[in-house]
Amino acid sequence: MTKVWHIITALAVSFALAMLSLSCGGGGGGSLTGVHNVTGVRVDPEHMTLMVGDGGQIRHAVAPVNATVKTVSWKSGNVGVATVDQSGRVEGKSDGYADITVTTQDGGFTATCEVYVSSNIVPVTSVSLNKGNLSLSAGESEKLTATVQPSNATDKTVTWSTNDAGVATVSSDGLVRAVAPGSAQIVVTTNYGGRTAYCSVTVTAPVSDVTLSQSSMSLTVGGATGSLTATVAPSNATNKNVTWSSSDTAKATVSGSGLNATVTPTGAGTATIFVATQDGDKRDSCTVTVAAAHVPVTGVTLNQSSMSLTASGATVRGRQVWQRGAAGVDGGRARRGAGMGAKTGAGDCAFDLSGVSEFRRVGAGFCGRFVRQMS
Repeated sequence: MTKVWHIITALAVSFALAMLSLSCGGGGGGSLTGVHNVTGVRVDPEHMTLMVGDGGQIRHAVAPVNATVKTVSWKSGNVGVATVDQSGRVEGKSDGYADITVTTQDGGFTATCEVYVSSNIVPVTSVSLNKGNLSLSAGESEKLTATVQPSNATDKTVTWSTNDAGVATVSSDGLVRAVAPGSAQIVVTTNYGGRTAYCSVTVTAPVSDVTLSQSSMSLTVGGATGSLTATVAPSNATNKNVTWSSSDTAKATVSGSGLNATVTPTGAGTATIFVATQDGDKRDSCTVTVAAAHVPVTGVTLNQSSMSLTASGATVRGRQVWQRGAAGVDGGRARRGAGMGAKTGAGDCAFDLSGVSEFRRVGAGFCGRFVRQMS
């Protein structure tokens, strides 16, 4: 019976291992779905100096940052010289050197900090940076300076690190280089005592240009408004804010909401609409031509609805144009011209058409033909 039980147990274990192998992708080297294996670990600082009885902190970072199991363990290679707890806190015990090692639970990756302990040293009390904040454009660089106190400290060496090398890197002498837009933190750590100071770095992408969707537009007073769109380059520019303005608000006004603006015609003439970036004062413009509003004719009126004339040759000004009739007298009657009315009575009749809105009648009676009404 015992033999049968062992066989059943062996078969169950084999089946479980087979299922695990399938879930890991079949062969070797795979990982369970959703599991991110550890690929390495590092310590900061890599060297530390302590006075006997003094302590310091060693920090660690497991890679990748999204590793599923980040558990580590700490160990001293010489507990007579320095000890370490499971948080990375080191205590100096006696003169000498000790390697402090951190090991990842997943994969067994290690990193080491060399600790020097002495009873005859001037300990570091603090470290500071010349700048706590730094703003750089991508591609720019600036050097940070660390000051260790006291000035006569035995070990004034420091190490530099960054929490995001994709945004900003730092060299062993404190030179910060901006890589891409974002935020990063630069840390300086003293080898003695693990004293630290920080600088927050902001990396921006500067504006290189701005262009408008139109270089010119035509509008009419009282008619539809126009639309403009500004495009800021590069597309990943950190500050894309712009301002809008008009060279002549009596002709056209502009109101902007971010990168879009509305142009309103206010009077006949020409105005220029400007856009300017907040970063770098890059500019572009659009010429706006505004036409006067079209007002249709709705009617016509005369200054008089009736008039009386005399034979004294008075001149009457009106808004009608008359054509002179044919001159001449035949038996006391005026001859008819084409389309002319008859005239009775003595004297010739004639019209003075030297002005389009003026006529003169000479003699009694009436003679002439209506030609047109002036608008």
